[in-house]
Amino acid sequence: MGSPPKGQVAYGEGRQALIVAAVSLVAREGLTKLTYRSLAKEANVTHGTIQHHFNSLDEVLEEALNYALEVTLPTITEVEDGNDFYGHLVDVMREKPDVQAFQMEMILEARHRPRLAAYVKHIYRIYHHYTAASLATMGLGEDEELTQLIQAVGDGIIFQFIAMGPEQAAKAEAQVRGFSRLMSTYVKSEARD
Repeated sequence: MGSPPKGQVAYGEGRQALIVAAVSLVAREGLTKLTYRSLAKEANVTHGTIQHHFNSLDEVLEEALNYALEVTLPTITEVEDGNDFYGHLVDVMREKPDVQAFQMEMILEARHRPRLAAYVKHIYRIYHHYTAASLATMGLGEDEELTQLIQAVGDGIIFQFIAMGPEQAAKAEAQVRGFSRLMSTYVKSEARD
């Protein structure tokens, strides 16, 4: 079997191409623009490729949320102490801004779509679990309120970055540095007690 025609996705790469295309399309155009036709065009595949890999557009969106989770989780799981909490967040926002915009679009749309709402809540529970685990690694134990606060801070930084655009990067970096200082001070104060 030779190479695919110019511009087409190679055999076996269609599923991943559809997931990445869904992220890009929803981030750029919003969820209302996601159709079988627009997704096939964005992924440069045939309409049949979508149906071959997925049973519905909702299933594509669920897999796209999993992909977004994989991209974003290292910003939480690679934390060693309070000094680097969300240390990689701005890098991820710069390198893959569509992933962050996609997640925010899905979170907002989940208000209107029960199946999607259930999946977004599931994703939030995963973020919650890893945030709590990072706090435990830093010696802070289980602190539900702090875990929720940290998630809210991350959402706020990401939302502002998406809403204001790339020129927000310097402000996002300052927010992350300020939050890291706050976390570092908190970790030190808890260690003294």
